[in-house]
Amino acid sequence: WGEQPPAAASSSGPAAAGGMDAMIAAAKRKAEEIAKRLSMQVNNRAGGGGGGGMMNLPVSSGAMHGDKKRKQINIPVHDFPDINFLGLLIGPGGKTIKDMQQQSGAKFMIRGKGSSKDGNDDCPDQPLHVLIIADTDDQMQRASQMINEL
Repeated sequence: WGEQPPAAASSSGPAAAGGMDAMIAAAKRKAEEIAKRLSMQVNNRAGGGGGGGMMNLPVSSGAMHGDKKRKQINIPVHDFPDINFLGLLIGPGGKTIKDMQQQSGAKFMIRGKGSSKDGNDDCPDQPLHVLIIADTDDQMQRASQMINEL
């Protein structure tokens, strides 16, 4: 990072602990600066405050916390057997589902019968569905609307 560690960090005892604290504080400041620059770059790509671009929201972290909102939307494969719903949802190289996650801020997981090529599905006895995990009601509403529009 171009900074030299404090001289006290090379010794032992209480002075070394203080030097380590200073190094940690400097690393945190540097990480915050980098995060701020990256955030500004993302915001500039998303419309730059001009109001014309699509807003990118942080994607929900999924099942990391128990207080997430969850919604299951069944995919009507039996009503429309000729439509490749997995292809529509995932898109080329996963682009469609990634874009929807960024635009809504929610996490999308495709589950149920036929969702996994190798059979490693959490719920193979359930019908094919999209599980939406969101932090807020607004994220859930946007995500549900996107899925239903497909």
